[in-house]
Amino acid sequence: MERLRLFWRKKRLPILFCGVFVMKGYSHGLRHPSGKKVWIGLAAILLAAAAVFLAGHLLESDSAREEARGDLEQFRQSNEVLMEWNGVTYRMRKDLTTILLAGVDHRPEIENTLRSGGQADFQRVIVIDPKYKKVCQIALDRDTMTEVTTISILGNRTGTSTMQLCLAYSFGDGGPLSARLQTEAVSRFLMDVKISDYAVMSMDGIAVLNDLVGGVTVTVDDDMTVIDPSLTLGARVTLKGDLAQKFIRARMTVGGGTNVERMGRQESYLSELLKTAKAKMSETKSFIGQTYDTMTPYMVTNIPKGRLVNEAWAARSYEWTEPMTIEGTHQVGEDGFMEFHADPDSVRQVVLDVFYEPVSR
Repeated sequence: MERLRLFWRKKRLPILFCGVFVMKGYSHGLRHPSGKKVWIGLAAILLAAAAVFLAGHLLESDSAREEARGDLEQFRQSNEVLMEWNGVTYRMRKDLTTILLAGVDHRPEIENTLRSGGQADFQRVIVIDPKYKKVCQIALDRDTMTEVTTISILGNRTGTSTMQLCLAYSFGDGGPLSARLQTEAVSRFLMDVKISDYAVMSMDGIAVLNDLVGGVTVTVDDDMTVIDPSLTLGARVTLKGDLAQKFIRARMTVGGGTNVERMGRQESYLSELLKTAKAKMSETKSFIGQTYDTMTPYMVTNIPKGRLVNEAWAARSYEWTEPMTIEGTHQVGEDGFMEFHADPDSVRQVVLDVFYEPVSR
């Protein structure tokens, strides 16, 4: 079957060209007294060409079906996305609001040329679920190896390559294009779930956001005195200004210098930041709009202010679930950089838990 498919792909055009030339030959003889035989021959050629097209279509369709076969099969029916897994049919939910939050290593306006967008060191998918009145979070490792869209220096898409997830942002302009590329990469990694919204903030905006909520109090889980004398192991410190940025960005000079350790530190900071921000937000709706205005110079987003205010206000009393993480293994790649290889079953389980609901059991 595979050889036949290859034959079809290689021979389709020559067969069609031959058909065209033969038909041209017949067309010159249409005025011949034996026109009936000419039309019979022409009809035969057209039928043969149709058969060739049909055979090729069936072979390519069969190839697509073969690639989709297995324990997992995703397909569309009546505008619904269904997934079969372990004998259970799941339906993708349509009532979710999904936002990619990302933190990049410079301000959006610093670079506006292609392939200079910087790296998305922090990435988290936020899913607002109005049905169950909760907000789910998916924490992503920046070093996750996945398919990333590549862009040429002329701005043309050149396909995809496997690389760290954080690099998707770098192929853009540091603005909306970078944000879209990053969102696409995350969506592709999460089995093509729909992520329509994004909010990307430069890391130097952390200090501004931190002070906007009145500071964030954290427990220092490692000796970080190399960053600041106050950050001793076990200390309870209220971060203000640039100290907040240093706390979440530090990596190489703290502990084992791994991104896993930094992700843990970022998680503890975000947890406390959310608590403080939710307390502020519950007091007055205007705080949400004020935050949007203040952070605009540090942010790239496709979410209009009015909608963001309304979404956040409606979800102010929702339960924020603990961040979900994806299992996998870390290893140093051939180029010397860290790689995180996600477990496909873990990815699938997270996607099913957050974005799907069972249809039958």
